[in-house]
Amino acid sequence: PGPAGKPSLQFSPSADGDSFTGSELDRLFLALADPTRRAILERLAAGPGTVSQVAAGFPLTLPGVSRHVRTLEEAGLVRRRVRGRAHWLSLEPGRLALAECWLAERRQSWEGSLDRLAVPLATAAPASP
Repeated sequence: PGPAGKPSLQFSPSADGDSFTGSELDRLFLALADPTRRAILERLAAGPGTVSQVAAGFPLTLPGVSRHVRTLEEAGLVRRRVRGRAHWLSLEPGRLALAECWLAERRQSWEGSLDRLAVPLATAAPASP
């Protein structure tokens, strides 16, 4: 069990055998929950850029954008490379694939539960008024 008696989640959704723990999943979805961070990811989907280039598109200070970038890095969604004084950012799309896989697994489970529920509902007698 994890903290506070919660079960510790462990997923292996990627083809290369990477494991994905519940806390990693929490960090990933926390990072994706913020519209500014999603906008940063969309910007980086067009190609790598420096922190300054990315920050230019937002009504935030450079330190404010850097805090968002740090959250994205901690979630594994963005990679930073330092070249001289420039900090270059690039998207790590593999991490999004892990989230997609987790969601697909949950969807299969949910749909299976709904399919099993549909059978008794379809055969149940209609309620009388």
